[in-house]
Amino acid sequence: MLILSILLGCLVLYRLQALLYRKYWSRGFSVSVRYGKHQVTEGEKVCVCISVENRKWLPLPAILVSCALSEHLVRVERENSGQHSRNVSELLSVLMNQRITRSIDYLCQRRGVYRISEISVQSKDLFYHEKQTEVLGCEECLTVYPACVEMDSFIPLYQNLYGQILTQRLMQEDPFFHRGVREYQPFDQMRQIDWKATAKTGELKVYVPERTAYRKVAVFLNLQSDNYFLNTPVLEESIRLAKTVCMCLNRDGLQCKIYTNGHDAETDEMVCVEHLPPDTDYMHLVNSHLARIRIRSYPAVAGDESFERDRFVRCYEPRMLREAEDHFLVVISNYQHTDFQEALENIKRRGGNLLWLVPVGNSQEYHPQESLADEARIWNLNYESRAVMRET
Repeated sequence: MLILSILLGCLVLYRLQALLYRKYWSRGFSVSVRYGKHQVTEGEKVCVCISVENRKWLPLPAILVSCALSEHLVRVERENSGQHSRNVSELLSVLMNQRITRSIDYLCQRRGVYRISEISVQSKDLFYHEKQTEVLGCEECLTVYPACVEMDSFIPLYQNLYGQILTQRLMQEDPFFHRGVREYQPFDQMRQIDWKATAKTGELKVYVPERTAYRKVAVFLNLQSDNYFLNTPVLEESIRLAKTVCMCLNRDGLQCKIYTNGHDAETDEMVCVEHLPPDTDYMHLVNSHLARIRIRSYPAVAGDESFERDRFVRCYEPRMLREAEDHFLVVISNYQHTDFQEALENIKRRGGNLLWLVPVGNSQEYHPQESLADEARIWNLNYESRAVMRET
């Protein structure tokens, strides 16, 4: 009789706890998954923080929290193990009125915008028998900026580019840049007087304005594939080149526009940075736009609707001609077909000044026309996150 009573008591306890967990397990329970930072750069680490809180007297012996992450975010301890998973899962045991937080480090292998849209939560009762599942909404976003190219190799190229910008044909005075001061002459205007230098020397001194019609730069990034095989590493390196060029020019006081035929992964519009709003962090704007570019998973073939829509020459040849009137053009393109090179030759014939950066996987992929040899520069990529510049 005693044994029967014990068994009956166990059965009642089992059914009672199952009923309690079925009805109350999610009451006073909250879970969140968030990124430790919202902006990082390729190659950097970011932590994914999982926080679980149980604000009731009923303990939760087994809580499984999971959510889907991008394949380009690799868990650090699994980086060299070959066991890559797109899901983050943590099994936790939460007592009554307790909060638990776990932080997991991930390596950001590629630029992009990575969102967490939902969290799956599974809970089990005291006897680990019944399972309760709930899917929660989440609005967490991580933006991974493109990295810079290898600076040791890029510096000679940039010095060449910067020298060309400063030594082009001088067309007009720029009142915002000065290369020195000199003595006042009768034909000088009052607004040219340097009052600080005048007070220091006791004689009227005026600014010597810099003649810099080409202090404005326009960067054109062409993400068309050069052949029937989509060379994603080369296109990603092209984006890194665009970011590095803009960063160095901005550091030296030159603002530049960016035009690309790459599409925003969320709005599907072509990514451009043309007008800089006041009080805006220029490089934050550039990084954010370049991070959102979607590289298609297949090459566009001539004749396809997408090919004609994204064809660089159709989209940007008129704009390149207009910008070349008062901008120095930096063109980044692995695409080297005849239509593209003819567009560059047309700009050159009309007196425009440009530099064409050609990112390639190997030198055999480089074939510019002889008339553009002075404007073209090879950027060799060896597929190990290193690139070497070689002048023609």
